[in-house]
Amino acid sequence: TVDTETTSQDPMRAVLVGFALCTAGAPAVYVPVSHRYLGAPAQLSTADVLARLRPLLEDPKVRKVAHNA
Repeated sequence: TVDTETTSQDPMRAVLVGFALCTAGAPAVYVPVSHRYLGAPAQLSTADVLARLRPLLEDPKVRKVAHNA
């Protein structure tokens, strides 16, 4: 399952701030990429995260379920 967290529901204005991912039998994880608030923990590079997830997300053999897709 894949869920994206953004700053807006408007796709033309939204900024991606994180991904929630989970697979059967494993705990869900949240990957923060661009949260900006006082005390926010270090963020991962959006480009690096997308580059690493791209092969999995583009693989037609891997079944995906997306929230609000």
